[in-house]
Amino acid sequence: MKRLLALFFALVLVCCTAASSFSEDVSFPVYSYDFDLRFHMNADVFPARDRTRMQGYADLLNMIGLKGNLTFCPSNESFDLNAEIIPITNPDASISFRLYGTPKYVGLSSPLLGNETAWFQNPFLMEFAFKTWNNLRIPLQYPALLHPYVTEAAFQQMAKAWNSRFGSVRKSTTFSRKKITALSEQWASVLHNDSSLKYWIYAISLPSKNGDIMETEFSRLPDYVLNRVFPKGGLKYILKGSTETWANEQGETLFTRTSENGCSEWALTLPATENGYLPRLSVRSGTDSASRLYSLSLKGSYNLPESRETGHSALPDSLFSISLDMNNWPADWPMDASFNASLDIGGVLYPNVIMTLCGTGSADGSLSLTLSEPVEGNGTSVDVFSCSGTFIPVVSSVVPEYTRKDFLSFLSIFNVSDQSKDDFIHSVRRPLFLGVLNFLDELPSSACQSVMDDLEEYGLLDIVLID
Repeated sequence: MKRLLALFFALVLVCCTAASSFSEDVSFPVYSYDFDLRFHMNADVFPARDRTRMQGYADLLNMIGLKGNLTFCPSNESFDLNAEIIPITNPDASISFRLYGTPKYVGLSSPLLGNETAWFQNPFLMEFAFKTWNNLRIPLQYPALLHPYVTEAAFQQMAKAWNSRFGSVRKSTTFSRKKITALSEQWASVLHNDSSLKYWIYAISLPSKNGDIMETEFSRLPDYVLNRVFPKGGLKYILKGSTETWANEQGETLFTRTSENGCSEWALTLPATENGYLPRLSVRSGTDSASRLYSLSLKGSYNLPESRETGHSALPDSLFSISLDMNNWPADWPMDASFNASLDIGGVLYPNVIMTLCGTGSADGSLSLTLSEPVEGNGTSVDVFSCSGTFIPVVSSVVPEYTRKDFLSFLSIFNVSDQSKDDFIHSVRRPLFLGVLNFLDELPSSACQSVMDDLEEYGLLDIVLID
C-alpha cells in the first residue's frame, strides 16, 4: 500500500506542478478540454510480497478507460470535471461521475450515489488523513500533501503574520528587532492554537519513527527565528535591480529572488537549527518565449551538514530531501513537444521515491506519458505506469464561481455526524451496490480480490458492509 502511494505521490506531484505551466491568456478566461485516456500498469516492479495484490490493480487499470471533459477558470479557481470510467470489454457498464468546485470545496455526484451529492471541505483534509492513519493505518497524508490548498491552509496564519509586517516592502530598508520579536511571539501563538497547522505537523510526523524530531523542530521555530536566524539586530531587505535579498545584520543571506525575461529564481538558505539541520530550498523556472516550453528545477533539503554526517549520530542525517526537474513542458496546449520530469524524494519522513516521467504531445491533442523507476545496480529503468490518449481543447462553457454555500445542503465527508452518515448510506446503498456489481462483473477476478484484500486489511469492510 505504501509503495502504491509512493507511486501516486510521484505521478501526481509532477502532474500538478506541470499544470502551473499552462498559460492563462486573459482573453480566454475559461479553458475546456475533452479527454479520452487509456492506462497501463506493470505490477512486476513491485516487491515480491506485494506483487500478487498489485497485479490485481494492474489488471484493473489495464482494462479501463477514462473519458470526459475538464473545464476550469483560473481567475476564480472553479472547475467542473465530468467523466466516465469505462470497462473496455463492455462500455455499457461504465461508471460516470462529476467532480466540481474549487481547491477549497469539492462536490462529488454520480449515479452510484442515487440523487445524493457528497462534498469535501479540504480545510479538514489533513485532519481526516491524521485520524485515518490513527484508526486504520492508511497513510492518506501522502496524497493529501499533494493538494496545494492543504499546505496553504496550514500555513495561512503564519504567512499572514509575516505579510502584515514585511509583505509590503518596495525599497531597500531595515526592519527593527522589535518587529522580529513580535513575529516570533505571533508564530508561537499560531503553533499553539491553529488546528490546521497542528494537524499538518502531526500527519506528516506520525508515520515515521523519527517524526518526533520534526515536531520538535516546529515547536522550536519561534526561538529559532529570534535566536538563530536573527541573533542580534533586525532584518535587512536589499533591492538591487531585479534582485531582492533578505539578510540578517550578521551578514548572512537568508533569501534571494530574481525575476526577469520570463524567468524567475529564488533560494532560501537559513542558519542551522538547534539540532543542526540546515533548511534549504531553491526554485528556478521559466518559459522560453520562442518555443513556449516551460522548465523548472526545484531542490530542497532538511539535512545535517556534511561535516556531521558520520552515520553514528542519534539524529538521522536527512529528515527530508527533494529534487524535481521538469524540462520542455508545453506552456500552451496542444502542441508538438517531447518533455520529461524527474523526481527524487529522500529522507526518513516519507517513502523514498525515484521516478522519471517522459511524455510526448502533438498538435492534434494526442498525449502519451510514461512513468519509470531505476533498476538498482545496472543503471537502467523499468516502466511502472503509462497513459495515452487525447486531450483536446473545445469551446469553453461557463463555470460558476463556486462558494461554500453551494455545498452546505450536501453530506460533508470530512465533518459528518453519525446520523447524517447513516442517512446518506441508507440512501445510496442500493444504487451504489447495483452499479458497483454491474461494473465488477466486467473486472478480472484478480482485481476484485486485490480490492477485497485491502478493504479487509484496513478494516474498511466493516464500514462498507454495515447492517
